[in-house]
Amino acid sequence: TVTPVSVSSGSLPADLVSLQSFGANPIAYPGGMLPPNNDTAGGVALNLAYQRDWFRADVGSTPLGFQFNNVVGGVEVSPGLGGGWRVRVAGERRAVTDSLLSWAGQRDALTGQTWGGVVRTGGRAQVEYSRGNGSLYAGGGYAVFEGTGVADNSRIEAGAGGSYAVVRRPDESLNVGLDLVYFGYDKNLRFFTLGQGGYFSPQSYTALNIPVDWRGRTGDWSWRLGGSIGYAVWSEDQSPVFPNDPGLQAQLAAQGASNPLVIVTNPSQSQSGVIGSLRADLEYALTHDLALGAMLRYDRAADWNEARAGVFVRYRLPE
Repeated sequence: TVTPVSVSSGSLPADLVSLQSFGANPIAYPGGMLPPNNDTAGGVALNLAYQRDWFRADVGSTPLGFQFNNVVGGVEVSPGLGGGWRVRVAGERRAVTDSLLSWAGQRDALTGQTWGGVVRTGGRAQVEYSRGNGSLYAGGGYAVFEGTGVADNSRIEAGAGGSYAVVRRPDESLNVGLDLVYFGYDKNLRFFTLGQGGYFSPQSYTALNIPVDWRGRTGDWSWRLGGSIGYAVWSEDQSPVFPNDPGLQAQLAAQGASNPLVIVTNPSQSQSGVIGSLRADLEYALTHDLALGAMLRYDRAADWNEARAGVFVRYRLPE
């Protein structure tokens, strides 16, 4: 695949509180703070993938043209064990796409320092059981998070759930499921000052989801529509403004001792709320091997939400 990517973060408001949230601005409070140099990024991501039976692998790049470029990819094996059982094991290195900072990286207007471009490297194992119209799974994983000029982080995760095929025909299926998800990060690095990663990283996140997935085909058209709704509870620890630079953090603490308006530490918080996602895929077969399609995604978790849209051309190599 060759994927052109354009990212926009929107403009940072010019009030004193908002300006303190970016780069090295907190140490220049109040009169020396500067807005970000850029709030957009663009590039082209490359990826080569192979899949056959229970093996799949891919390797590629984050978009060439971003502030930072990283090699990404992964390997997954999922052999059947007989009797409806299957084990799935994966190792991968992926970009963290939560924000412009975490995905592309940014340059601080005050110091000229660049930071961001976070990647997640880790593995996951899962056991699955399928019988008739129903299936169950349980698994877990571990990953480390690294970026240029960003504090290192790690995450553990676990999940279990199942699904049931309400409709199961040769050209149509409708599945309803139930998923229980847990993950927790070592550090809270959701912010955008130097050393922060700009990605959602709570110390505890638990969610219960109800996913629905409808797939079908008629003539030259095929589709996949679905979504999920659920409820999540999460908590975040306090986080230093400059978690990767003790000297800069100490300088900020000294300023904060004489000026209470200087933000020295991002406060902890605990929240809960409704979460959900939507997806739509539509594909039209121009020929037996060539298809044109479009996709739409929307996800909301905690106070993060993301929308994506795209079009694609798919060519299947004849066997």
